Amino acid sequence: MIKDKKAKGKPGLGRANNISAAAARTGLPERVVKAAKESGCPAWRPNNTIECDELMAWVAANPDFLEQQGERPDKELEDALLTRAKRQLAETKLDEQKRILVPAENVKRAVGKQILAAKQKLYSAKGSIVSAAAMKLGLNEESCLLLSNVIHEHHVAVLKEMNKGEWGNPVCPHCEKPIGEKGES
Repeated sequence: MIKDKKAKGKPGLGRANNISAAAARTGLPERVVKAAKESGCPAWRPNNTIECDELMAWVAANPDFLEQQGERPDKELEDALLTRAKRQLAETKLDEQKRILVPAENVKRAVGKQILAAKQKLYSAKGSIVSAAAMKLGLNEESCLLLSNVIHEHHVAVLKEMNKGEWGNPVCPHCEKPIGEKGES
């Protein structure tokens, strides 16, 4: 006989061998666990073990299944769902503290700064390229101007491509206003 166990490496409620064990792990009444199985919850495995986290996710995503089974949500069920939500929130905060998760706003701000820095380097590169080409190739003023215009056209095309989507438009970390192409906010 296999003992009830948590899945290795996964935080959460783990796997239960029967309906009673699943009810004990999740805090759901046994009748609710049975109703979930009868309603097609995918938490049951071929060997009749039950993935408790999957069961709780399914119950939370399908609250009307209880009414279809003639059951009504009660305090016991609501408490179990609330406990699950609090546990998930605590796990998320712990992952964030361990730096496994980084808040999306921090990522967006960092990527925006990197894109802005890349744009500034792209703008400043034109002068360096034209100067180096003029010295190495002995270009005259007219050729330098022509080269500068060609580089500018390519830069504009690259910048337009970079500006597509939400990542291409960085915002000021202080005032949250969009930052213009020249770094002005």
